[in-house]
Amino acid sequence: MTVAELNELCADPKRIGARMRALRKARGLTSLQLAERIGIARGNYCRCERGIHQQSLWILARFCTALEMRLVDLLEESIP
Repeated sequence: MTVAELNELCADPKRIGARMRALRKARGLTSLQLAERIGIARGNYCRCERGIHQQSLWILARFCTALEMRLVDLLEESIP
C-alpha cells in the first residue's frame, strides 16, 4: 500500500470511527477500556469514534495493536 492510498483511506474520519466502534463493541470492550489500552483519554477516543476528531496514524496503530489486528484491515474495511 502506498502513502497516497493510505492517505485516501484515512480521509473519512466518520467511516473509520464507525468501524472502530463496531470492532470495539464486537470484542465487548467499553470506550474507557479501549482508551486505556491505547493510552489516550476516553473523551479523545470517543471523538475518534464519532468522527469528530481526525484519527492520527498513531491512534489507529495503537487501536489495532490493542485489538490484535492489522492496520490495513481496519482501513480497508472502512471503504464503502
